[in-house]
Amino acid sequence: MSKTPRVKVKYVPPSLEAIDLVAKAVCEQLGQENPAFRPPKVVQDLAAFLNLIARIQAQRLNQNSSADQPLDNKAQST
Repeated sequence: MSKTPRVKVKYVPPSLEAIDLVAKAVCEQLGQENPAFRPPKVVQDLAAFLNLIARIQAQRLNQNSSADQPLDNKAQST
């Protein structure tokens, strides 16, 4: 009986450039209906918030994951 391969997963947040692109796209879309989302300061603040949340989430996932979790290919294929 073969053992299930074990992998150590390290979660990393998206790059600042990727977060900036998302913030710009979101504010551009929202700005079509509400001009309050158009100022660059709003885009910068949203990007900063998303960056903070992404870093917290990556850190939380890294703390909660056990070092050697089995790779579960069956769950991904269903």
